Amino acid sequence: MIFIATHTTIPVPRVHDFFVNQRGYLIMEFINALSLDTLWNSMTEDQKQSILTQVQGYLRQLAPPNPGHVEAIDGSTLFDPR
Repeated sequence: MIFIATHTTIPVPRVHDFFVNQRGYLIMEFINALSLDTLWNSMTEDQKQSILTQVQGYLRQLAPPNPGHVEAIDGSTLFDPR
């Protein structure tokens, strides 16, 4: 989320804390908005296309931190259990 917030204009809620107590818990800023999955079926094709165009624009803003390398977002090595 930090990478997305730092490298794009996508509005991302601020993370306050994360902890594990038998389950993982993520405490973050509240954003008063409806979830897209609850709205999608009631939207027109033009509205859907507008959203997809916006997301495409956001994704095009992203550039890998070390082009040509396969690595975790923080630059550390990846573990592939396969």
